[in-house]
Amino acid sequence: MKNLIICALLSWFVSSKCNAQESTMKFFTEYNGTYVEFTPDKPIDSKNFYSKVFRNIKYPPIAMENAIQGTVLVTCVVDEKGVLKSADLSKGFYKPCDDEALRIINLLINQQLIEPLLLESNPVKAKFDLPVKFKLQ
Repeated sequence: MKNLIICALLSWFVSSKCNAQESTMKFFTEYNGTYVEFTPDKPIDSKNFYSKVFRNIKYPPIAMENAIQGTVLVTCVVDEKGVLKSADLSKGFYKPCDDEALRIINLLINQQLIEPLLLESNPVKAKFDLPVKFKLQ
């Protein structure tokens, strides 16, 4: 019986996942003193970006045990070179998941996270909300 419970928990753990939803990302930059939404001239290399961000994320055990799922929004700021300068919680849903999303993204502060975002062929400092989805499968 104990082995059955361990197998069930292990399969539940393996089937859980954390990821981001690329389609919901909106980019903002400062233009004439206000933040404006923009679409970068060239899309980010999402496969490389998400592998950098999510390779070490762990679903919080307390959230898994209680079947808690949801999406954390982390506001990220990258400079003109694509280097992550800050990450702050924009919208959370459960503190252990919020903390894990921030932990993993804060590990990347001062690292080149993406290629420079271009607006009218000029690299720009940008701000975006990164949705981190915690979902049990």
